[in-house]
Parts: sequence; structure tokens; C-alpha cells
Amino acid sequence: MFRFAVNNNINIDGKIISSGQKIIVCLRSANRDKTVFKDPDRFDIRRDTSAHLGFSSGIHLCVGGPLARLETRVVLKVLLQQLQNVTLFDEYDN
Repeated sequence: MFRFAVNNNINIDGKIISSGQKIIVCLRSANRDKTVFKDPDRFDIRRDTSAHLGFSSGIHLCVGGPLARLETRVVLKVLLQQLQNVTLFDEYDN
């Protein structure tokens, strides 16, 4: 998505962004930011998702977010009921 910078001289990874400059924001990669998430390419169901941007935020918050979360809960519940001998592997438990 396209956005316009609102502040002057913001340094993002060595690049200076000026006020009014058009930028492209790729939210798909935001949840894999190494500066925010430890080992971002690894699926970790216990990961702190307070910085998650999957449904955006503020006035751009996705109105379908609650429905997507509900659908996920329903699908996981049905899936786990159908599977036999499911064992949770937790590498943190010794």
C-alpha cells in the first residue's frame, strides 16, 4: 500500500525519508521483522503478538479481523477433534 511520510528526516535502515515523500508499505513482511520478533521465520504459537500488524491498526483496522479470528478458532477446534493421537511438542519443556 502507498503512504506519504508525515515527518521530516526519518531514518529507516540507513535511508532518509522526507515529509511528503511517497513510500510503499508492505504489511505482509511486518510480522517477520527481526527487530520485533525473535526468530521471525519460525512458527511459535506462544509468540507475543502485541506488535502484530496482520489486521492493521487505528483507523485502518480491518473490520473482518474479529471474523477471521473466530473462523480460525472454529477450524482449529474441528480439526483437532478429527485428528487422532495429537501430541503437542514443546521444545521448551524438558
